[in-house]
Amino acid sequence: MLNFFRSGLSSFFTLALLGVLVASFALWGIGRDVFVKGGNNVAVIGEDKVTAQDFARQFQARLYREQQNYNGELTQELAIRMGLANQVLQTQVNQKAFYEAGRQVGIRISDERLRDYIISQTTFQNDLGIFDRFTFERIAQSQGFTSKQFEEVLREDLVRQDFVTSLVSNIQVPRAALETIYKFERESRTADVVTIRATDITGIPAADDETLKAYYEAHSSRYMAPEYRSLSYIIISPDQFTDAIQLDEQDVLDLYEERKDTYTIPEKRTLQQLILNSREEADAAVADLKAGMNFLDVVEKHSDQTLEDSNIGNQSPADLEDVYGEAAAAAVFSLAGEGVTEPVETDFGWYIFNVIAIEAGSARSFVEVRPELEKELKHQKAMDHVYDMTNKVEDELAGGARLQEISDNLGLELKTSALTDRNGFSPDGKMAEGLPGVPSLLSRAFEIDPSDDPTLDEAGEDSFYAVAVNDIVDEHLRPFDEVSQAVRTSWTYDEKLNKAEAMANSIVEQSGEGKLLAVLAKEIEGATINTVTVSRDDRTGKVSAQVMEAIFTAKTGEITSSRAADQNGFVLLQIKSKTMPETVPENVPELQGAMSRVYQNEILSAYRNYLTEALPVQVNDRVVKAVLDQMSSAGE
Repeated sequence: MLNFFRSGLSSFFTLALLGVLVASFALWGIGRDVFVKGGNNVAVIGEDKVTAQDFARQFQARLYREQQNYNGELTQELAIRMGLANQVLQTQVNQKAFYEAGRQVGIRISDERLRDYIISQTTFQNDLGIFDRFTFERIAQSQGFTSKQFEEVLREDLVRQDFVTSLVSNIQVPRAALETIYKFERESRTADVVTIRATDITGIPAADDETLKAYYEAHSSRYMAPEYRSLSYIIISPDQFTDAIQLDEQDVLDLYEERKDTYTIPEKRTLQQLILNSREEADAAVADLKAGMNFLDVVEKHSDQTLEDSNIGNQSPADLEDVYGEAAAAAVFSLAGEGVTEPVETDFGWYIFNVIAIEAGSARSFVEVRPELEKELKHQKAMDHVYDMTNKVEDELAGGARLQEISDNLGLELKTSALTDRNGFSPDGKMAEGLPGVPSLLSRAFEIDPSDDPTLDEAGEDSFYAVAVNDIVDEHLRPFDEVSQAVRTSWTYDEKLNKAEAMANSIVEQSGEGKLLAVLAKEIEGATINTVTVSRDDRTGKVSAQVMEAIFTAKTGEITSSRAADQNGFVLLQIKSKTMPETVPENVPELQGAMSRVYQNEILSAYRNYLTEALPVQVNDRVVKAVLDQMSSAGE
């Protein structure tokens, strides 16, 4: 569950770091030779534990998220085989281990710090950047916690965070290591790069018909015509019934009254806030306000809030109630105008609000919204006709009726299409005529046989269709005469490609004689020669990724050849020289930061191994298996 929140909590250095650690810990495994002696815990970590319920909840939450990534096709059984259950358990154990280590050295999180932490996290804030109590409770509930339980989960997170920070925040990267990596990353190489493009090759003799026909037969899969089908279909949609619908005036008025709140813009008030820990502090602040002190001066005197913290923008009654509760909303909107409220107690302390502007509410009249109400009502009534018609069509289909009979009996238009392939193209390569704008209908038409009874299928949220196949033209090899020009073009290109490859191979064979690529390439018609200098960390894009990799893997003087990235010929290269920086700047923040993270991971990895023995960490495979078996049985 904590991983879920870390995706939205970015105010602390170690949160991102722990995400990396979790992934690496999963590779090490946890010693399972010491079994938990009692209870139904899947793991015991020092004086802490991972219960069967905790493990099951976390596994189900993680499985659900992974299933979204796999479009719902990832089953629980497959996820377990892929190691998801083991990853979840090891993540929980790693988190508990570092929390337990922090607890044992005396790290404690005060209620005040926890409150400030929760309020500051964007995960729990509304669009205005203000803490939203409803969102906090909803997220807690979605993870299977009460608000209080969830607060303790976050308190553990802060303990672990403080402990990890104390371990790794002051790590220094050895200068020798920094210089070595710096020089390696900034190595530059100069290379001659030769490109032999197949399309630039000339001198390919024209092929005779016998040669082309042999090529045509050898590559027949390139010249297949797809299967084509002609279709008949009927569509049932709301648009077919809308124009004939007459509305009752009272129905439109009733819908307006029902929706009246949505057409009303509530009054909003621009607010500043002061957050205090106790009633005594709130009374002291009120005394200063009544003595004439400016609100922001009072904020500065009685709290450590910034101006940004104090300004909370325009708030409606509902906004205030969601975040601060009914009492706060009542206090703000009971003021006759601009001014300061009395102190209001909330779950997160005592608040005083300062109203600095008022924005009057408004409402859209019946006349203004009538067109959209009528449109919606007509659509609703049209849907009644749609469902009535679909029932009649289903009855006809159940009785064995074909589409023509259904059209005649129910007055639905029967439409037909010309021959079409699966993508909606006719044999002449143009869009087939007579097709509806319903992608699923065409897919369905290529799943059924002409002898199949038609079925009624959904075309979308509010439309339906039934389709039948009239004729089928099977997939077949196009006659040679029809594709002879395409065959000639393909044969010619392949010959050019073969010639380009032969040229490239010839140059590579001569490289062993110590010859220079630039000299050899001059004898190649149409070859282009470039000399490039690139560093290992080059981001200019002056050469392709494929050429970049080849430059930094080839040996000096060696000529290498590879297929061009666009497949149009071959690229050869020869390294002429290599250079590295002679000196390293005193301060290289980006590299130092990256290497610091590497060292931090190494230290935390080693400490995690130490905790496995010192706490110790004990995993009960029997309980893990029982939990997974129980979830599998419930899923079946």
